Amino acid sequence: MTQASSAPPPESGPAPAWAGRRTVDPADGRSAARLGWDADAARYQREHGDYLAGPGEGDLVWSPEGWLESELALLGSPLDLGGKRVLDLGCGAGQAARWIARQVGATPGGWVAGVDVSGQQLRHGLEWSSAHPRHPRFMMLQADAYDLPFADASVDVIVSAFGVMAFVPDLAPVLCEAARVLSPGGYMTVSLPHPVRWMFPDDPVAAEGMTVATSYFDRTPYVEVGADGRVMYAEYHHTLQDLVSACAAAGLAIARLWEPQWRGDRSRIFGGWSAETVDLVPKTLIVRLEKR
Repeated sequence: MTQASSAPPPESGPAPAWAGRRTVDPADGRSAARLGWDADAARYQREHGDYLAGPGEGDLVWSPEGWLESELALLGSPLDLGGKRVLDLGCGAGQAARWIARQVGATPGGWVAGVDVSGQQLRHGLEWSSAHPRHPRFMMLQADAYDLPFADASVDVIVSAFGVMAFVPDLAPVLCEAARVLSPGGYMTVSLPHPVRWMFPDDPVAAEGMTVATSYFDRTPYVEVGADGRVMYAEYHHTLQDLVSACAAAGLAIARLWEPQWRGDRSRIFGGWSAETVDLVPKTLIVRLEKR
């Protein structure tokens, strides 16, 4: 079951009247996650949707650096997912959920659900599912990461690739909610912007080199504001200390941590990610968190 807006998706959102780093009310930042991704869903899927689906018949793409689950096995072997209850948190149009659904298969008790705050992102996923009726089914639900529509200990595995963590003001309540729905012995594997990413410019050529431009300890979010004064977009910087403290509060142990280097086509650019920048500093952090 999917709860998504009935309005047609916009081609792109309005240009911001102001953009930069400034403090923002946490409630405004949370609402901006829905408003911003609703407005930008069509452009994002048009530019990145095929890449996110993976090569060939598809794969789980962990990061802009180009690494695939079929190569890294961060979730274990494909057989390990058979019959599991899997949540794709911040699923967008469900590209990762598609691949996971094939691994889970029709084993009794197993299911896959994709959750996203943006109804317009989910709409793209619904359209794909309608066009591929023979693909293994998975649920798509519109929900906030702070309040997941699942019972306690009802999920075995949580996957979050490219989403959620950069768009929440505080990691602790989101990870606590993830831990609530995880079953004993369950785990969560998540990719997020590396904390050092914010220290350097996205484009080293335009900025004349990778020179530190911002303090690592400056947690002021990047914000875009519309002409009406409404926050349209908010992206948050979380330090390693923030991440470790949030994991401890949630009772999640960091079992594995990986900083991927660039893989594949060096001419590919994904937002602020490029081979040229990743050669110098890590841009993505991938962690596996296990419920104690």
